[in-house]
Order: sequence, then structure tokens, then C-alpha cells
Amino acid sequence: LPVPDASGALVQASEVRFNDAPWLAAPEGVRLSHPKLPSQTAEAVGVRSLRLALLAEASEDIDVQLHGSAEAFGQHEALTTRLKHILDAYADGPGVISELVQNADDAGATEVRLLLDQTPGGDKSLLGPKMARWQGPALVAWNDAVFSPADFHNIARIGQDSKIDRPAAAGRFGLGFNAVYHFTDLPSFVSGDYLVMFDPHATHLPGATPARPGLKIAFGASPLLSQFPDQFAGYLDTFGCDLSASYPATMFRFPLRTDEAARASEIKPEAYTPTQVRALFEQFRERATQTLLFLKNVRKIGVYERGGDSRAPKLVYEVSIPAFQDDKDPRAATLQWVAGNSAF
Repeated sequence: LPVPDASGALVQASEVRFNDAPWLAAPEGVRLSHPKLPSQTAEAVGVRSLRLALLAEASEDIDVQLHGSAEAFGQHEALTTRLKHILDAYADGPGVISELVQNADDAGATEVRLLLDQTPGGDKSLLGPKMARWQGPALVAWNDAVFSPADFHNIARIGQDSKIDRPAAAGRFGLGFNAVYHFTDLPSFVSGDYLVMFDPHATHLPGATPARPGLKIAFGASPLLSQFPDQFAGYLDTFGCDLSASYPATMFRFPLRTDEAARASEIKPEAYTPTQVRALFEQFRERATQTLLFLKNVRKIGVYERGGDSRAPKLVYEVSIPAFQDDKDPRAATLQWVAGNSAF
């Protein structure tokens, strides 16, 4: 179907993009539809979104696998429903933080940092308009290990506990990891060369579908960071992350569910506030030292806050224990005994 381009010439709808990213100059080689052609009309006649086109060129789909999902009338259970059921099984509380720490330990991390980030985010240059409701406070979980290819695969296996397949990897992205959906509907993380975003509702990220509700971006070579600066600002200047080179760590970002987002959520229709995050951190404080005693690699956990005009996280509390000197260390023997590997 012919539509007018920016100059008024009639061209095929497939040859142009409607500009839903007005802060951007048209990228080289991209032809825009006429500015007086409404976006809804343009989309209805087959013109593709500029945002969606840019995203498609610079990212990979995440193939979330619903292993173990129940079936009803020949259809797989919706991902949001599956996550809702997981939350019923994994109560909110300090155990969610313990799960994140355990995952870091299984990856070989030696340090974990938790951050309540209340730095306000911009809401203009975002991947999609609905992303704006997730630009408020966030819970951030950082560790000094990097994702392996297997980790990228396992974290997308919603509904199957990888602990069953590998008992030694007690917390490596099993069902318990999905307890983070108590906080958020839109988790994301950066590790190594990639930034990954999940959208179980498939309503926030442009192009997300129930079968592929997420994106994996190789950020080093991607123009998306400069094209959508507000979207990625929350990662910058946080625990050494600048998204310009491979990141030698892993940082999860869980934007807190607001009242507005809670009303639309099929996962958990309840908001999660900064006050609740502080309470969660204090509850975890009571068990933090004990948690370290039963970990193989993590030796230090720090809890931070950030807000206002300052980009520097402020330390709230920190717990640490010395690293094992050798296999004769009494704590090493205790850990082996707890794991069922003792020679006694």
C-alpha cells in the first residue's frame, strides 16, 4: 500500500518507518513516513516503527523455554501465570536475597553487592513508551563473576529447576531465582558483552512476543545506547559499568513495581516500595554472616543506597569473612560435610 514519505512522495509502506523516536535524527539509509501521517494509521497500513527497526537490527531474541509448564486445552500455561505460581511457592523475604547470593557463589563470585537505587531515570528516550513506568527506584544485585554461555541458557529456562539436573549447582538459576518477580515485572542484567532484558507480559519491549519475551543486546557494538540513552542510564556509573566495553562482572537491575504497574501486572498485583527493600535488607542482615559460612566462594557482601544528585552508592552495611587458606581450614571441612561430601 503506498504511503507518503517525509518529502510527500508516495512509496510502498515497507520502504519507510514511522518516527516514534522523535529525539533521534533519522539514521543514515532510513526513510521516514510523512510526519502528518499518524503513527497508528501508519502501523495499520504496514509501516514499521523506527524504534522497533533499530531494536531488531541491534539485538537478539531471548528464547524463554517453559519446561514443565502445565497444559490446558492444548495450550501452554502463560508465562505470567507460571511466574505467579512460582511466587506462591517462594515467599517474599530475605530468602530471595539468599537465592541471588547463592547464584553468585555458584558462578565463582567472591563478592556480592546489593543496592537500593533511587536515582530518578529519564522517560523520553526509551525502547518503548510503556518502559516509562519502570524508570523509578530499583533493587540492584551485583557480583564479580561473569555469565557463561550455559548461564544465559539456564536463566531463560523458566519453569524447570536446573538444581534437579545439577545438584551441585544449588541455586544456579533454578525456580527460586524467579522469586525476583516479587519486586518487578521487568528484570534485566548486564554481564560480559551482553545486556539482557526480560518482559514476561510481552507488552513493554517493542517486538516482544509470548514465545520470545526478551532481548539480548551485544552492547559494545550496538548504537542502541546512544539512540536510547534514558533506557540504559541506570547501569552507567554503577559498580564500574559504562557499557562501552566488556563488563567483567554481573549486575542485575530490578526496577520496583509501582502502583501503576501493579494494576496492570498479571504476575503480582502489588507494588514494591523502597521502604520494603530497606526492610528486606535489614532482614537479610540478620542472616548475612551465617550465609557466608556456608558458601564456597563469596567472602564479602555489601549493601548500599543511592539517591538524589549523587551517583556514588553509599555503604549501609558490610559483612565479610576471610577466604579459606587450604582444604584443612575447619570451615572447608564443615562446608564439605554440609554438602554431603565428607569422608567421615
